[in-house]
Amino acid sequence: MSFFHKIKEEEKINLFLGDFIGGITGYPTRTELSKILTKEMKDNVKSYVKKTNSLFHVSQIYLDGVVGSKATLSGKLKSFFEYKKTKNDLYSVILDSNIVDTIITTNFDTSLEDFYSDRITKFNPYFEIEKNETDEKMAYYKLFGDFDNLDKVCVSKQDFRKLKVLPFYAEYWKAIENQMRKNSTVFLGVDLDDPDFIEVLSVMCNKENLNNLYMVTSSSVVSPTVIETLNNFKIKLLTYNETEFLKGMKAMFENQQDETKQSEVVLKKKALSVTSDVDNKFNGKVETALEVKYSSLKLDKILIKYSNIFSGINFEDVTTLGVTDIEYKNIRIKGCYLKVLTSNSMKILEIKSREFKIGIQVEHSPGGGISPVGSGLYYEIFENLNNTRLLWVINLFIDIFSGIELTFKSKKIKGSVKTENRIELLKFKTILETVEKLIGDYPKEKISELKNNFYTFQLFEYFKKNESIETWMNLDLENQFEINPGDVLDFRRSYKVDIDNSTYNFVEKIQLLDSITENEIKGNRIKAYRKLCKITFE
Repeated sequence: MSFFHKIKEEEKINLFLGDFIGGITGYPTRTELSKILTKEMKDNVKSYVKKTNSLFHVSQIYLDGVVGSKATLSGKLKSFFEYKKTKNDLYSVILDSNIVDTIITTNFDTSLEDFYSDRITKFNPYFEIEKNETDEKMAYYKLFGDFDNLDKVCVSKQDFRKLKVLPFYAEYWKAIENQMRKNSTVFLGVDLDDPDFIEVLSVMCNKENLNNLYMVTSSSVVSPTVIETLNNFKIKLLTYNETEFLKGMKAMFENQQDETKQSEVVLKKKALSVTSDVDNKFNGKVETALEVKYSSLKLDKILIKYSNIFSGINFEDVTTLGVTDIEYKNIRIKGCYLKVLTSNSMKILEIKSREFKIGIQVEHSPGGGISPVGSGLYYEIFENLNNTRLLWVINLFIDIFSGIELTFKSKKIKGSVKTENRIELLKFKTILETVEKLIGDYPKEKISELKNNFYTFQLFEYFKKNESIETWMNLDLENQFEINPGDVLDFRRSYKVDIDNSTYNFVEKIQLLDSITENEIKGNRIKAYRKLCKITFE
């Protein structure tokens, strides 16, 4: 019997979330934060670091070595999270699954609070628990607190020691213990090589009469020490891809609910004609799997412009470094303009040429140079590039986000910088695939001047080949058409593509293959996730 069949019998589960969703979203992991702090230390202090993947250990060395105060340390860590506000739909999967009762995490990011505050009740160990018994929101235990108050956050070994033993925190741990007795607990996407997590595990699981404990990880290699720890606490190890596990869990419960209602459903059919501005027309969202791919990568037009830096941040100081050449892989980019933008929380190195610009968060290294730090990033591809230069810039960004080193030398500064980002790498590989296809089909067209978005171009390819697609889609619409359980919906969206001196008009027809269920009608809205559908064109 598979794990998903076993948890059909569970009424609710506790979900302990590691930092894998944060990693996907672009937040630094605890291990990455440890490396950043270690790089700041002088060699005589750095020699005391024995566990480079333990944020508790590295933070304690940072404090003991008087590299900075607790406020300085907390403020530095806060800067990696406070200006990044990115929604990740995996949290929607968890909240909509109807099985998760409680979320527990050691993460510092505020994604759940920022985008789902109406669906969670947060419990911070540094404040007394005031649980309302009639509160129907999902309980969210943030074990280490957050950076709303720099003095009340757990970042060092001494902080965690206090959190474990001081009487003030006993009620908090007791509340979690009660949840673990009441429900089975699933640890998802955690770093089994992180000593901090193993220590947290020892505090949480060293109790009597706990319900079932499961550890879900995509890693097929687990150290003997970790296996021994899991065995001691009777934790069952399950090897799954974390993202697919969440989607599988939600799909299993949706199917289970549909099966119980199947005999009661009377199929009807309603057709909704929608235009390409469907999101505005319906006060909601209709999104196919392919659209999700492009929207999750924040891909719109060919000449993309992106920034994850808070728009309200004020860069008080701008230092011009002059014009210089940038070198990488024996290639020279001539005449690049360099400057450093400084605010009270970050520094950005901007490299600008005639064809693009990119800004990378950096810090001054002890030798007087510049080294990358944090996740601050922006870039832009400029207009009027011919096809050859457009391809060259796209491939340059692929190299940059693969971690290639860019070196530079001006009268004011010399050094190198690199930034590795797997999400941006995937984005630019997707851009390259689309642009190469367009250039191949329309060699005389200046691709950089095309106005349609990536999704429209992909649909246009299916339309030209008269192909149909069987896929899935997400719905979140206002129920203004009196949709009822059992209704099967059709959608029509119109598109226009101007290319190769011709105008093409076509219609995307989306037909749901499954009827709307009672569970997907939430008040005056229709909310359905990964609903099977078929797309045809005319």
